[in-house]
Amino acid sequence: MDGQNNLQSNEPIQSSKNIWIIIVVTIITALVIGGGVYAWQKNEVNKMSEKIIQAQNIINEQTKQIMGLKDEIAQLEDESSKAKSEKTAIEENNEFSGWKTYVNRNDVYSIMHPSEFWPQYDHDIMNYDINDPRYERGNPDGVKIQIQKHALGSDFKSFDEYVAYQKNVSDDFNDPAKTVKLGDSITMSQYTKTGPGGAFMVYTAFDRNSNNYFDILIFEPGYSKNKELIEKIISTFKIL
Repeated sequence: MDGQNNLQSNEPIQSSKNIWIIIVVTIITALVIGGGVYAWQKNEVNKMSEKIIQAQNIINEQTKQIMGLKDEIAQLEDESSKAKSEKTAIEENNEFSGWKTYVNRNDVYSIMHPSEFWPQYDHDIMNYDINDPRYERGNPDGVKIQIQKHALGSDFKSFDEYVAYQKNVSDDFNDPAKTVKLGDSITMSQYTKTGPGGAFMVYTAFDRNSNNYFDILIFEPGYSKNKELIEKIISTFKIL
């Protein structure tokens, strides 16, 4: 009887232990699972934070680039506006407005002239028709500009030597040459008092890349009557 009573009294104790074991195991399992879920969630949150930071960095960099492009566009617009204003001012104040440019491909030079002038015989720039019978011996009221290309003669070793020689000339035919500055090319002038076609002024441009030079003749009386206009025309002469 006593053995049966002991067995019966131990059963509640054992049952109680089992319940606590189950509870403890459940709690531990819950903690383990919860910890795992927390760790996973934390890892995912960290990954998401890194992605957000990377995206924000990309956005910041793109924003900088956009702002830089805006500044460049604003600068280009400002420069374009200034260029347009300068171009307009130049066109309004261009003393050569309406002029034409004659280019001689054979002798490789160009010269500008007013619209009332035009090239004749490839080397003359005139404001009257040389073929008009009225002007067989020239037009006293017209302007004839003749451009001649020459090679430096064997008597001279350099342009400087040639210029020095012309500056020392003084006779019944020519005045001594003078140093002038008309445009980018004309550096010497010399007046011829007597020639086959009468008196004329010569302006000279030297091609420093070769031994060629250009004499630009303007015949009288057109030269003296139109000196200011002629020198303006001569100043546009360029060796190409």
